[in-house]
Amino acid sequence: HATTKLIFPTDYQVASKTINGPLSIINADGFKENMFGIAIGPKTIDQYIQVINNAGTVFFNGPMGFKERPETMQSSCALLNAMAHSHAY
Repeated sequence: HATTKLIFPTDYQVASKTINGPLSIINADGFKENMFGIAIGPKTIDQYIQVINNAGTVFFNGPMGFKERPETMQSSCALLNAMAHSHAY
């Protein structure tokens, strides 16, 4: 019997004031009104990589960040790299 598990981020990369604003990393409970969630943060990246390494199947719903702003693509690159080296479907 297969199980489905949702794991929510514990930290995020956010931009302040606009999506092109200064970037920072915050804990999930640290969102303020003037922040835009851009990608997951480093703690969540590490957590998700561990999940990918132990998964039988991974469903990837698309990248995080913006290709025009490469510094926002770190989480997507890390997760895609983990999937490429995983034995999961």
